[in-house]
Amino acid sequence: MMFLASVFYSKNKTPEKITYSWQNFLSELSASIPLFMISYFSGVSLEKSVSMALYVFVAAGWYYSMMAHKYVISDRVLKIRAVVNFVAITSGLYLFVIDNVIISGLAGIVFAVVSEKDYKITRKLIEVGLLEIKHAEIGAGRLFYAVFYGLGMVVALMIITGNYSASFIRESLLTMFGLLYIFTTMFLPFGTLIGWLRLKAHGVGIDEQ
Repeated sequence: MMFLASVFYSKNKTPEKITYSWQNFLSELSASIPLFMISYFSGVSLEKSVSMALYVFVAAGWYYSMMAHKYVISDRVLKIRAVVNFVAITSGLYLFVIDNVIISGLAGIVFAVVSEKDYKITRKLIEVGLLEIKHAEIGAGRLFYAVFYGLGMVVALMIITGNYSASFIRESLLTMFGLLYIFTTMFLPFGTLIGWLRLKAHGVGIDEQ
């Protein structure tokens, strides 16, 4: 949420085009490290804490795809992010959801491939006029608010119940990230498929100039 909040707040204060750089990576890392520390010191296992921290990079990649008109990302960076997404989704599904490494791994592979294509598809949709920039930005905003409300509900429950214990934080994080991994694994590929079908219906290739 910290990463999404920073980019969402500054999106109108930055240049029209932003080339992905180490500064963007460090912004993601600066959000994932505190998340790891909070989860680990609340009693979450090391493996699950790492998986939670990796979700920051998944969410960031999804945001960049939705804002493809603004962020310029090289093919090399997209491939690196695809590998990170594979590790994150595989570990997230295995540790939080289905406890089956084969199914989790297959889902991770599919997600990694799709996430790499998602950025290019969104960019092409905008370039050919099949997706308006304002609608892309609305989608990016909804991603921000979805994560924000999820964490907000956890905080609200803590206030209402008066339970600020580490065990409550731990169980809340485990539940929330289980839902986040399910939601992300389902909806990002679905959106990518819809975008690809729209391009195909209009006879447009992803890599066409």
